[in-house]
Amino acid sequence: MKHAAFLRAINVGGHIVKMDHLRALFEAAGFRGVETFIASGNVVFEPSRKSAGDLERAIEIHLKKALGYPVATFVRSMPELAAIVKLEPFGPESLKPPDSIFVGLLRSAVSKDARRQIAALSNDSCKSSDAESKIAPANSAYSKRLTKVMKGFGDMTLNGQKINYKVYMTKDVNAWAMGNGCVRVYSGLMDMMNDDELRGVIGHEMGHVALGHSKKAMQTAYAVSAARTAAGAASPGVATLTSSQLGDITEKFINAQFSQTQESAADDYSFDLMKQKSMNQKGLVTAFQKLAQLDGGKSSMMSSHPSSSSRAQHIQDRIAKGS
Repeated sequence: MKHAAFLRAINVGGHIVKMDHLRALFEAAGFRGVETFIASGNVVFEPSRKSAGDLERAIEIHLKKALGYPVATFVRSMPELAAIVKLEPFGPESLKPPDSIFVGLLRSAVSKDARRQIAALSNDSCKSSDAESKIAPANSAYSKRLTKVMKGFGDMTLNGQKINYKVYMTKDVNAWAMGNGCVRVYSGLMDMMNDDELRGVIGHEMGHVALGHSKKAMQTAYAVSAARTAAGAASPGVATLTSSQLGDITEKFINAQFSQTQESAADDYSFDLMKQKSMNQKGLVTAFQKLAQLDGGKSSMMSSHPSSSSRAQHIQDRIAKGS
């Protein structure tokens, strides 16, 4: 199987390497089918039977000996690259020319310390969003209604955290949840939906948390913000983020769009949760139907695919089957 090696320090910073020479170096290392793509250190090759980590170390040792300086190397298989290309972290509608997606490759999985930073980001991002939003008073009709709606979920936790819910007073139609138990529902959404429909939507948003989608969205928002502002140059902790950077991360998270598979999985999570809690599952169907009518289904909540109508039909089919 072909692999691709992404090399740093090639034809930058005075390190000039001709591509025919680079191909010869890979062939000398025992690799077959060696090709290069533009003059930036991207090499496609057929490796021996080694893991990606072993390949990276072997290539780095070989190139340092041949070139006289370290060349950080990241190796990915063709299926892994295909998965990267297929991924739509922001949804198909959020990127328009001349926008681009920058992909960062890591040597290993994100560390526990980094994961703790991401968890801390949820707390700080929720506080940042609250500070920038008009929150309905506890004694308002909106807050009292949301309390009634949330009672349907009983004493369940979200990602092991107690659910903390509030209403944002805005005409926008939206709702979201974070891994720290933060659930926010917009008054514009409450105005257009009944209680059963709200439970369906909230269950869907909590599904993204329970299934790990929101964690990935927060990680993506953190990485994109760091790349854009160069805040990640020194691997900063959450405590070093400026209010502007934190606001940027929060905005990216709230506006994040999930993949088709993630949206469908969150739909099924909400359906199963409503069934478990003896809620009216038809509320999820009519919620999708109402959202499909909102700006022709192009609202921020429904901008990802599959379409709202097909999602409503899927839930109707599950209700009919009793599953």
